[in-house]
This record gives sequence, structure tokens and C-alpha cells, in this order.
Amino acid sequence: MTVTMPAIVAVAVAVVAATVAVVTATVAVVIAAVAVVIAAVAVVTATVAVVIAAVVAVIAVSIAVVATTAVAARLGGDDGGVDRYGKDADTHQAHHSNKHHR
Repeated sequence: MTVTMPAIVAVAVAVVAATVAVVTATVAVVIAAVAVVIAAVAVVTATVAVVIAAVVAVIAVSIAVVATTAVAARLGGDDGGVDRYGKDADTHQAHHSNKHHR
């Protein structure tokens, strides 16, 4: 059996075509994997942003509560306490203040 040059060329072309198909498929898989990694990074980034926003919100609320409490304490508002006689402490203090102003 004699192998002709066109047959060798045809086999070589078929091998090259098959190799190109395998490389193309491999590149497609790599591109898909990179897309998955990029999507995962985007999800992680979004999650971190949400966590940071939540922490900032908690800190802001904490600062507001502390500031409000401090202002209320300075203004001498009703602290809800009672004195040793079971009377509201602020009412009791007002009672003594009124006695001194008579």
C-alpha cells in the first residue's frame, strides 16, 4: 500500500483541526471558570459592603444613643428613679425646692 502525499496532508490537517478544537474548548472552560471567579468576587465584595454598612449603622446608632443619654442627663430629665420613700425622685426634689422657695 502506497501512502500518497495528499493523504498525509489530510491526516495532518485533521490532527491540527482536532488540536485547535481541544484548545478552543479548553480556553472556553478557562473563560467560564474566570467568569465564575469574578462573580464570586462580586458577591463577596457586595457582602463585605453590606457588613460594613451594618457596622457603620450600629456605631451611628450607638453614638446617637450615648449622645441623647448624655444630653438628657445634663438637662436633668426624669430618670425614672424613686427615692427611699418610694416617691419619684424628681418629684421629691421638686417638693424640697418648693419648700425652700416659700
